[in-house]
Amino acid sequence: MKTLLSWARLLLLFSTTWVSSHFQVLFLSVYPKILWEPGLVVHRTRGQLSDLQLMWLAHLITATPGSLTVDVGEDKRTLTFHLLECHSGSRQEVLDLAQTYERYLTHAD
Repeated sequence: MKTLLSWARLLLLFSTTWVSSHFQVLFLSVYPKILWEPGLVVHRTRGQLSDLQLMWLAHLITATPGSLTVDVGEDKRTLTFHLLECHSGSRQEVLDLAQTYERYLTHAD
């Protein structure tokens, strides 16, 4: 039951993030005079994730519009993300989201 609940929460979180990110990218596309601040963010996982969990984490971040997983470190604990908007608030938001996804993925196994 706990596993099912974790998957349901993960799906709900991903769905709401996915929709809101689409609106943010749409806004940036409609108003091109706004300066974009693209950049890279490095996220280190809290614990050792399995290969499957790491793949899910990378794909969940990549599936969110405006972000892309660029690299998974050799230690399999460091992920590098490219963000369309990389100001400090957006950067922290993505890192928090990655930690939340990670927490749900570890509870889902």
